[in-house]
Order: sequence, then C-alpha cells, then structure tokens
Amino acid sequence: KRALTLWKRDKPTWIANQIIRNINVGLSTGFLFLQSKEPRDFLAALFQVNMVSIMLCASSSVNTLLEDRSVFYKHHNSNFYSALSYVLGQVTALLPSILIDASVLGSLLYWMVGFRATAEAFIIYFLYFVTFDMLMLQLFNVFVAIAPNKSLLTAACTVTIFFNTLFCGFIVTPDVLPVYWTWLYWILPSTWVYRGLALNELEEADLIRNGFASASGIHFSKSWIGYGFVYVIGAFLLATIVAAFCLNLRIEEPQTCAPEIKKNEEDDTEDKETR
Repeated sequence: KRALTLWKRDKPTWIANQIIRNINVGLSTGFLFLQSKEPRDFLAALFQVNMVSIMLCASSSVNTLLEDRSVFYKHHNSNFYSALSYVLGQVTALLPSILIDASVLGSLLYWMVGFRATAEAFIIYFLYFVTFDMLMLQLFNVFVAIAPNKSLLTAACTVTIFFNTLFCGFIVTPDVLPVYWTWLYWILPSTWVYRGLALNELEEADLIRNGFASASGIHFSKSWIGYGFVYVIGAFLLATIVAAFCLNLRIEEPQTCAPEIKKNEEDDTEDKETR
C-alpha cells in the first residue's frame, strides 16, 4: 500500500516522462528497422529494445530501492509488514510503469519493425516484455537487499547487465559459444527470453542460419517459447523469496548505533556523579 501511495503521488510527472522516453526510443528504433524483411534485423531490434532497454530501465530504479531499505527496517521493527510483503509491494507498485513500457515502447517497436501480424504472436511478445521486466527488477532487488552501499550495488547491476547482454544470443550466438561458457548461457534469464522472442517471430530455418543452434547440436523449436515462460516465472518467484530472506538477515548499522549511544550517555552520567 505504501509503495502504491508513493507511485500515485508522483504519477503525473512520472507517467509523462516515461511516455516521452518510450516514444523516443520506440520511434528511433522503429525507423532504424522500419518494415524490415531480414531476420538479422528482427533479431537486432529485439536485442536493442527488449534486452538492453529493459535491463537499463530496471537498473535505474535500484537507487530508489536502496534509499527505501532503511524505511523498511523502521517499519519492519514496528511490525508494520513482513519482508515478503515489502518485496511484493514494490514490484506491484511498479507494475503500472511496466505495463506503460510494454504498451507504448513494445507496441511501437512491434508494428514499425514489421513483426508477425497475429494476435497470438503479439500477446506472446507482450507477455515476455512484462515478465522479463518484472524479473530484472526483482533480481536487482536481491542486490539491493545484499549490497552494503551504493557503489557495490552499482557494480553488481553493471556486471549482471554485461553478462546478460553479451550471452543472450545476439552478440555471441549459441552455435559459437565456447564450451566453458555453456553453463552461463543456460542460467542467464536474458537467453531464455531472447530465444523465446526470436522463436516467436522467425522460423526455425531462419534461426539456424543466424546461429540459433547450440554447440551440442540442439535445435530450438517453438516449444521452447513455453519453456522460456516457465523459467522466467520460476526465476521471479525464486528472486522474490531470496530478496525477502536477505532483507530479514541483514543487520542495518543504524539499528546498532542507538544502544551504544545510550550506553555512552549512561557512562558519562556515572562519571559526573563520581566526581
């Protein structure tokens, strides 16, 4: 409830800025790949907006989440709500923002680039956009719960975006991926989402020609679209539980300062009485 109240307070300015930003990114990318017929252009458009833009937008909220952490501990110590309720509340409050991103930016890109003009394909695309955005927000929320300061939080987010961008399947395609990086390819969320989006828009033969076959010879069929959703939803639930667990374990420094100050004041009083 608190997170929704804060969102409603800043709603007019926030929504206006968000829509302008989404239109700007959507039009610039849409005109760059306007009504393209090349499979490689489709893959590039999906990579630029549905991978990079979503992760950067999700990472932009971590500083606010870090500032709210101290407020959470005050409320949690007063038994206002649990860590799990707090974590779920943050994501729920950002859901309207995510839906605006998917509706404005996602729709502009989809129809300008010329992806498959079917309701089924668009719904799959839209759902991948929303679920991946929610997953990245929750993943960064785990870092917020763990990181002791803003510098380490920024570093963790940067490294995460780097590996998800590099190994999602566009820059380094699965067919040329070194064997020692295979484990990373299968655990990163971006690889499952990007693969699902690519399978949703292109035929299997086009994907194979563009490197979408694993080094072990696995060819990805349309059934992998469903596997992608299973992975994203499972990873989101796991990140939610881990974030709540880490918030419960973490001990904030301000909570330990007050008793020490009080003890020092009592010692000073005793010294004065002795004198």
